[in-house]
Amino acid sequence: MSEIAAAGVRSGKGTEPPMPRKHVVIAVTGCFATLLLGLLDQNVVSAVSWTMVKDLDPVHGVVHLPWLLTAYTLADCIVLPLYGKLADVYGAKRIYLLSLGIFLAGSALCARER
Repeated sequence: MSEIAAAGVRSGKGTEPPMPRKHVVIAVTGCFATLLLGLLDQNVVSAVSWTMVKDLDPVHGVVHLPWLLTAYTLADCIVLPLYGKLADVYGAKRIYLLSLGIFLAGSALCARER
């Protein structure tokens, strides 16, 4: 028996798929939602970065822009493996929902008026 058939992929011999179609659609929708939130996050950072550095230093703000973007990228790269380890320990669904809640709470706090 081939590895593909042993994994449960349809081989024309009546084997069942590893996941029902409904679960696949839910998983793919979750992946696309995550990608959309990541894109929105990147767009927000790039849109407000000029305003942030101008508020930090009105005269020499442009000098601080690469530092801001580098700090954001570095923090993002540090957090990703930590989320992976937490997902291994506590379960991917629980950590996904927790990180989604943190992201939405942070977005809501950033959206309020000054």
